[in-house]
Amino acid sequence: MTAAIRRSFQGAAHERCRLHYVRNLLAHVSRAQAEMVAAVFRTTLSQSTHEAVGVTGDQVREHHSLPATRRSEPT
Repeated sequence: MTAAIRRSFQGAAHERCRLHYVRNLLAHVSRAQAEMVAAVFRTTLSQSTHEAVGVTGDQVREHHSLPATRRSEPT
């Protein structure tokens, strides 16, 4: 699908909705970890500003020793 978007709409960005993003995210963790990962995701996205989401994400990554990821700019 993303290849078709790139071909048809050159320069357009593809963004998944939160539901599909979470489904894909949870597909990469064990069932035992799924509830915790979902709770962290909900907490992160419940922040009121883009900056707060970034700070919360950084705290989660530090706490769980996860590698840093590329952050998108707010739209």
